[in-house]
Amino acid sequence: DPTAPVRARCTELLYEALTSACTEQPKADVWQDLAREIEGHLFTLHSKNLRKYKICVRSKVANLKNPHNSHLQQNLLSGTTSPREFAEMTALEMASEELKQLRASYTKSAIREHHLPQAAGGTPTGKIKCRRCEKFNCEVTVIARG
Repeated sequence: DPTAPVRARCTELLYEALTSACTEQPKADVWQDLAREIEGHLFTLHSKNLRKYKICVRSKVANLKNPHNSHLQQNLLSGTTSPREFAEMTALEMASEELKQLRASYTKSAIREHHLPQAAGGTPTGKIKCRRCEKFNCEVTVIARG
C-alpha cells in the first residue's frame, strides 16, 4: 500500500497531539488506540483524496494541540465523543465556546451594519437615485435586488 507511510505518520502526529497537553496520564496504549481509530475514520472519509486527508489530519492535530480546545481531549478520553464523531467534526464544531460566541457576535454585528433600518417614512439616503424625481436626496423603503 503506497499510503502506509503517510498513514503511519498521521497516526503518529495524532498520538503526539493527544498526549501533548495531557493533564491526566492514562496508559499510553489508550492514546495510541484513539489515534489509530481517529486516523482510520479520517482515512475512510477521505480515502479518494490524499490531499484532503492530510489537510483534515493537520486540522485535527492543530485543534488538539490548541490549549483553548482542551475539551476535545477530555471528551475523547471520557468517551463523551467517539473517535468517529471526532473525525467527522468540522472546524466550527471543534472550536471552543469562547470562539463560538465571538463568531456569533461578529455575525450579529455584520448583519446590523449591513441591514437598512425600517423607519416609518423610509431611510434617508444620498447614495441611491430616485426613479420618480431623479434626485439623490430621497428616503428609501425597499431596494430592488436584481
